[in-house]
Amino acid sequence: MVREYKDQVHVERNFRFFKDPQITNGIFVDKPRRIEALIILFTMAAFIATILQRRVRLALENRKDTLMLVGGVKSRKPTSKRLLELLHENMVVCYQVGDEAMRLWVKPNDNLAKVFKYVGIPLPKP
Repeated sequence: MVREYKDQVHVERNFRFFKDPQITNGIFVDKPRRIEALIILFTMAAFIATILQRRVRLALENRKDTLMLVGGVKSRKPTSKRLLELLHENMVVCYQVGDEAMRLWVKPNDNLAKVFKYVGIPLPKP
C-alpha cells in the first residue's frame, strides 16, 4: 500500500499542467458535455506527453546520450514539460499560394530532431 501511495507523485506530476494558469485560465465551458470532452482531451494530452517522456528517456539511456534542453541544461532524464519546451524554439512559416494555404516547417534544431528520431517520428525532407 505504501508503494502505491508513493507512486502517486508520478501521476500528480503528469497532471500538474492542468493547474497551470496559462493553460486553464483562458478556457470557458459551461455545458457538461463540453467539460467532459475537455477533460478527455487533457487526459489524452497528459498520456501522450508521458509516452514521449518515456520513449526519449529510454533512448537516451540505451544510447548513453544526453539532450541539450532550453537554457543550455544537459539531461538524460528530461521531463515531458522540458521536451515540449524544445518545440517553442522552432517555427512554422505560413503563407498563401493562390488559393492554397502553405506551411513550411523551418528545419528543427538538432535536439528536437533527436527527440523525433527517438520517438519514431520521421522528419519531413527539406
